[in-house]
Amino acid sequence: MTRERGGFTPISQVEMAAPEWLRRISWPSVLIAIFGLLPVLGTVLEIAGAPRLHFLDYWHLLARITNDDGTLIPRAIVQYHNEHPMFVPALLFWLDAKFLGGSNHALGALTAVFAAGIVLVLNLMLPRSLAVVKRTALTAAFAFLVFSTNATEMFGQGMSGISWMPQFFFAVLALLLAQRGRPVWSMAGALAACVSHGTAFAVFPALALVFFLRGDRARRVLWPLVIGLVVVVGWLLTVNQAPKTGGDLRADDYLAMTAGTIGQLWSAKAPDIAVVLGGLTAAGIVAAVVLLLRKRTGGGIDASLAGWAGVGLYILAAAAMIGLSRAALGIGVSLAGRYAEIAALAAAALLALAVLWFPSVSVARVTAVVLTVAAVGYVAGNGQANIQRQIYQEQAITAVAMRVNAPAEMSRLRVPKEVLPAAKALGVYPFSADFTLGCGRPGLELGDQVDPKQIQELAAPEPGLPNVGNVDSGPVRGDAPIVGWALVNQRAVDCVLVLDSVNRIVGGGEVGVRRADIGLALHVDEQNSGFTAVAAPGATSPRIVVGARGSLFHVGAVTAKG
Repeated sequence: MTRERGGFTPISQVEMAAPEWLRRISWPSVLIAIFGLLPVLGTVLEIAGAPRLHFLDYWHLLARITNDDGTLIPRAIVQYHNEHPMFVPALLFWLDAKFLGGSNHALGALTAVFAAGIVLVLNLMLPRSLAVVKRTALTAAFAFLVFSTNATEMFGQGMSGISWMPQFFFAVLALLLAQRGRPVWSMAGALAACVSHGTAFAVFPALALVFFLRGDRARRVLWPLVIGLVVVVGWLLTVNQAPKTGGDLRADDYLAMTAGTIGQLWSAKAPDIAVVLGGLTAAGIVAAVVLLLRKRTGGGIDASLAGWAGVGLYILAAAAMIGLSRAALGIGVSLAGRYAEIAALAAAALLALAVLWFPSVSVARVTAVVLTVAAVGYVAGNGQANIQRQIYQEQAITAVAMRVNAPAEMSRLRVPKEVLPAAKALGVYPFSADFTLGCGRPGLELGDQVDPKQIQELAAPEPGLPNVGNVDSGPVRGDAPIVGWALVNQRAVDCVLVLDSVNRIVGGGEVGVRRADIGLALHVDEQNSGFTAVAAPGATSPRIVVGARGSLFHVGAVTAKG
């Protein structure tokens, strides 16, 4: 390096070395990790946009485990639900009702925490000797699979996620501990999974496989089988309902249901595609397990491969349990969103086994393949996600039906009326201060009186008019479905109310329901002009009023019903 006159060196000739910590960073891994965060962000947004009100099984379990004053019935926690030992989910449901006001968002967020835990455990199951970019790519793929759009039900319906996700977390944690030679702690994880959901019974043979492939002593292999047998026998002796028979079902019906459950990641609406791809996934896992068992004759194999073989066997056994118990309901049930994590873990196991089995494959090829598979699976789940989002609209009606104590509508929406005293005592939404009919200003909530002078009339349906609407379900009456549509300035309305004969608000519902038929018939761009509503039983002369941009309009046109 030469110095110029005056003792200064030109900046172009100065040699600058990056800090050691900066040179150790694998920037391709950083970019892949950022890519892997995208499905997590999507899940966060999904949870935030989901309804506040809980769904289905939450209310049935809450009614069973609480007294009318909202206090917990401890013995009810350890009762079976739909033949499953859902002790952990039941307790979490009650804690949510007691301390969080019955928040679907809270249970959705907790489901996401369990899902993140699954991704972390799967990452820890990969050997540290694996190239860092390969390991990062596989972890990103795990995130895309576990947080797939196919699993929207798990995150958008917190009760569904908490019913299923804990058992998957505890099961894969047990397999990680077995992979690392921790038999006692792995049994603890397996038992925690079993008190979360009955499908976790499948983890015990998987633990035995891991210990066997590792070359551990015979007692380590036998203990999971013995404990699993005790658990299953104990369940059979105490279950409230005998297992259902398959009737005229044949072996191929059960196999198709099992394969469809494993392959649903790739098909939201076509069971045949799910069955084919699920069958191929299962065949790949079975082939890997068989080859590892053959290799085991020469001594213990690598612990990382043993662990992933255990994940594969666990998922195949769990899918087989679902196939045996649900085949009678039809192959379409295999596409249900609640089984999404079975498909995700099956794909994760197959990807990991393939990468570990062929270590000579280049980093670039491994990265390209695993990220492509994960991204395609994520996009393919969009159909299932949209199915779940359509269910969201019923929740506004359900909330109003509960508030006005409409038993017929609650029954239609599958909410047991027995839960109402406990829900009120606990202040569970919709019996909380943040319940609203959504009109955006005070004086337009249940029980409020509305000045009739503030209400304008909507015209009967006719093309060319800006303010029109109709009640399609016939004359409005209490505790019955009310369906219709309304346009104000050719746009959808902001809220829907039901008023009685003295202009008191006795009901409400949901707006923004898709009605493409109205847009087509009236030649307008608005596609979401529909509404659904419910009114209190016995409401006198109920009528529909909609709110739009600060104004109220009476929907006077009603379709006559014969």
